[in-house]
Amino acid sequence: MDSLVFLNDDQVRQLQAEFGTPLYVYDERTLLDRAASSRA
Repeated sequence: MDSLVFLNDDQVRQLQAEFGTPLYVYDERTLLDRAASSRA
């Protein structure tokens, strides 16, 4: 499994404060790339 880092610690804390935990954050570019490759 790939380990992706696209948020820094401050961004994570801000998201936790706004939305609570558990919180799942997805990288749109990765989702689109994987969807495209699965359709190929």
